[in-house]
Amino acid sequence: MGIDKKINKEFLNHNKFCIIHYITTAKGIVRVRSKQRQLFEAKRSPEKPDLALQGFAHIDYAVMEKSSIVKVVPADIGWSDLGSFDSVYTEMYNPAKENAILGSVEPILVDSTENLIMSDRKVALVDVSDLLVIDTEDALLISKRGSSQKVKEVVSTLQKENSVLLDSHITVKRPWWQDAWPSSKLRLRPGSYTVLQDEVNFKVKKLMVTPGKKLSLQLHHKRQEHWTVVEGLARVTVDDKIMNLSRNETTYIPAGAKHRLENLGQVPLCIIETQIGSYFGEDDIVRFDDDWGRE
Repeated sequence: MGIDKKINKEFLNHNKFCIIHYITTAKGIVRVRSKQRQLFEAKRSPEKPDLALQGFAHIDYAVMEKSSIVKVVPADIGWSDLGSFDSVYTEMYNPAKENAILGSVEPILVDSTENLIMSDRKVALVDVSDLLVIDTEDALLISKRGSSQKVKEVVSTLQKENSVLLDSHITVKRPWWQDAWPSSKLRLRPGSYTVLQDEVNFKVKKLMVTPGKKLSLQLHHKRQEHWTVVEGLARVTVDDKIMNLSRNETTYIPAGAKHRLENLGQVPLCIIETQIGSYFGEDDIVRFDDDWGRE
């Protein structure tokens, strides 16, 4: 019996268990994973090209057991997996409010108790109890407490319907969100786009670009675009023409024209983009130059 098995048996015999929490920054884990991928790929062989990468998906083996910068410290803290909305209710329940509330806007509660309300807009509950109310930009989920695991059935239905909710969101972060200001302070989410309206023959988006960042040089075959600056200072490239636009100024981008948007200012750039055409999918983008290597 190896040393690991002996230790495991001792833990089991004495009912001792250890829960490990990994604490790091997003940049830290990306840096370590990148180094580990290089090591795994170096072990590939023509006979078994994917064998060396089998363990790469497991953070314990691929990162924690290989890294030389990991430190282990004991911590006496509570823990909940928060694997369901019911567990979120248990952790966030506020006896003073008789409900569990998460969100930036206080709900209106009239004779309503023992509910979980997650929303960033005004929600009113009247004479209801034991509900889960999960309100997001994408969709609204209302369920009885204790039934949140059935959300899997909702996902299954969305899959049968080929719903876009499975692959995209109303607000999507883009590479140009890096180094953005905290969204909690601005509520404008620098480095993203938000779909405001999506119809058969037009689509309206709000674009947010972080100071100093720029979108790729690109063109679209099936749509033309109108950009209106709401806040900030924009540098716009349309084919061979370069112009600077400030608040309340607009420009037109014909289908097939190479174009680019850059934030020249010190505050997040907000653009309202109106698309008109026959197709508005994100795959109708031909990129010629991109700071993040996208094609």
